Amino acid sequence: MTESQSEWFAKMASTYEKPETVVLSEKAAAFLLQQPWFKPGGSAMDFGAGTGLLTMHLLPHFEAVTALDPSGPMLGVLKAKLDRDGVSKVMVTEGPLNTLGKFDFICTMLAFHHIPDVNPVVAELREHLSPGGRLVVIDLEAGPTTRHFHLKQQEIGVHYYHDGFTAEQYQGMFGQGYAEFQLVRMPFEQPFEPGWERPGETEQYSLVFATATAA
Repeated sequence: MTESQSEWFAKMASTYEKPETVVLSEKAAAFLLQQPWFKPGGSAMDFGAGTGLLTMHLLPHFEAVTALDPSGPMLGVLKAKLDRDGVSKVMVTEGPLNTLGKFDFICTMLAFHHIPDVNPVVAELREHLSPGGRLVVIDLEAGPTTRHFHLKQQEIGVHYYHDGFTAEQYQGMFGQGYAEFQLVRMPFEQPFEPGWERPGETEQYSLVFATATAA
């Protein structure tokens, strides 16, 4: 994470969970749980967990969950929720990744567009999958509307790095060591982010769920 990104997430942590952000996480979690390849049980990691919106939905389905994120302020919001609910089976950590063990399930949601080069990350995550374990990458599909998902003041290359990924790019992430690649889409709409001067209007997007198992 760059210094600019770190400062941005620290600033946004307390207000990150806007109503539309919470609703999107709920829809994405429900969509994830409906997939025939989703197998509960064992251990899970939420990579780029942020404030834990996805983490909280994974909790009922796994024996142990690790929430990994480089932003301490974002994780602080998650820790407060876990303390409030008396949850003890979540390990909240800033990492680094190479200090963690193996998991039966690794999922990441809306984190990859903040990473300059995602392919090496997918390769590294493969080393943290148990035999037959599954990685699921959830992020935006590249398209003409995707820029509107971010605040107008956010700059690509400063606050984030990708206006989504194409289907080909998602498939290309899963290289050697992965098998049974699958991709599904979940259409959704959200209000325009502030700065676009489109009050009350919504934009259409597509959330991609790209997944494969450890070969």
